Amino acid sequence: MRLLSRGFLQGLRVFLPIAITFSLIYWAAAVVESLMGRWIKMLLPGSLTWVYWRGAGVVLSLLAILLLGFLLYLPPVRALFALLEKFIGTLPGVRGIYGPCRDLIHYLLDGERGSKRFSKVVMVPLEDGKIKLLGLITQEDPKRLPEGAHPKKGEVLVFLPMSYQLGGYTVMVPRSVLEPVEMTPEEALRFAMLGGVSPCG
Repeated sequence: MRLLSRGFLQGLRVFLPIAITFSLIYWAAAVVESLMGRWIKMLLPGSLTWVYWRGAGVVLSLLAILLLGFLLYLPPVRALFALLEKFIGTLPGVRGIYGPCRDLIHYLLDGERGSKRFSKVVMVPLEDGKIKLLGLITQEDPKRLPEGAHPKKGEVLVFLPMSYQLGGYTVMVPRSVLEPVEMTPEEALRFAMLGGVSPCG
């Protein structure tokens, strides 16, 4: 029985991440297909609705994203998109959703380049030094910080990620108390998000 249990758990460790990943991909594709498929059917004349086939919405969405990506190489399109982002930034409520979503998507799609936005991994000791928090230096140049958020001399901006969720705290910390850690920012984020249960590397 113990051997069966161990074998089942071993299979579960491999199966669940794959199943969850592909389930999320399928869910996203189904949502896109539902939305885009409806638009395709509405735009097609009644006599041509037979042209629509299941999956056409996903294909059309991928082609539209590819076209948008190429169009964004053109300065006028980039300027128009910048105006759109500026307009979204003026909408109460919407900007609070759009900004974090945009930053998270950019970080995930940038991969290693996204993790390089964090310059160094450090340990941040609390006042008594008995407890230390894993952190990532996000900004060392005070000129790049907004007015009113400039650190005092010798201070840097550090992000403290929280475990098992996308979130954390950004704090000003004296550089002198920070202890460097031999980890890449990507390893540190994964390590912190999983509460240290998964080895880094």
